Amino acid sequence: NPDFSLVPQVIYHGYQTLSNQVEGLVSFHYQKKAMLGFSYRQNLGLGALVGFSEQRRMTVSYSFEEGNATAGSGFNNTTHEIGLQYRL
Repeated sequence: NPDFSLVPQVIYHGYQTLSNQVEGLVSFHYQKKAMLGFSYRQNLGLGALVGFSEQRRMTVSYSFEEGNATAGSGFNNTTHEIGLQYRL
């Protein structure tokens, strides 16, 4: 169905003072206007994101990732992120 698309991603996070990490993300898109995604970051756990696009040029998104104090990664707090993307 052309209204729906699935976008898998693998992201490598390299740090100077912490252990490097790999993150997997899968996002589901509807008519390139709305997206819902889920992620897993190595040693940290699950995250979620939701986003909306207007006329395929601007995207506003919100993501959430649960912190994991026992992972020893230096990322102990839950994060909330707001993203704004503009395509030229």
